[in-house]
Amino acid sequence: MTKTPARRARPRLWQNLALAGTAATLAATGAASAGTGFVRPGAAQLWPAQSQSSEGGEGGESGAPQTLSETVGILTDLGLLEGYLRVGLALYLDGHADMAATHMKGPDDQIYAGLKIRLGKLGIDGFDAELAALGAAVRDGKEDVQAQDAFEAVLARITATRRQMAAEPRQIFDAAVAMLQTAAKDYDAGVKDGAVTDLHEYQDAWGFIQTVRALAEAQAGSSDGDVRDAAGEIVASVDTTGEAFDGLAPKGKLPGDASSVLYAAAARAEFAAGWVK
Repeated sequence: MTKTPARRARPRLWQNLALAGTAATLAATGAASAGTGFVRPGAAQLWPAQSQSSEGGEGGESGAPQTLSETVGILTDLGLLEGYLRVGLALYLDGHADMAATHMKGPDDQIYAGLKIRLGKLGIDGFDAELAALGAAVRDGKEDVQAQDAFEAVLARITATRRQMAAEPRQIFDAAVAMLQTAAKDYDAGVKDGAVTDLHEYQDAWGFIQTVRALAEAQAGSSDGDVRDAAGEIVASVDTTGEAFDGLAPKGKLPGDASSVLYAAAARAEFAAGWVK
């Protein structure tokens, strides 16, 4: 088994990461964009949220709930895939290459194989090469900029896929809600009475939240007032839950009632999604 090369840890670098991708998502949904990807402005914000959950494996790892429509299910799986990669890159840039590798491997094993088949039925190509390049960058201990570039390449393909699907705002919001529900289940699986008992599940939830917020922000400039309002409400719902997360690897206790806040945020987002027809 190949051992991931050791990299010098840089504790709490997550605070200086803006796990964006918002601009890429804007392009995917038809809004104007000014750039793409991971940027490092000031302090990162954490946007946790959650609700009940998907069918299948623990923490939604088998992909979107089977009750979703085909389009919403694919959009959900694309978002979950993006969430895994976001947290994987964040960990890598924070000097935790071994943990990053587990998140980078997860999407291929748990979501991507099935997602590729579903996309193929729509005449949309997968992005095996880009995923493989990102995984190799992490596995081989490449420089941060190389890992970031590889992430950007995957994100561009995910963005292009969303564009090819020509999804309606309501479908995007429904996928965002499903992702929040999956994040909720993962958080519940990873945090008990304020203590992180499964760090991987906690981190997955964090990654999913980053993607949900980006998706909602991308709709905030819509010319449709209902879409704008729903997008703003979803962003606000995830913003209320910052207390539930304390970086990528919390050392102390989290609020004991954090899960209830997360479930409430997901329910609020679901209500807001209903404003859009």
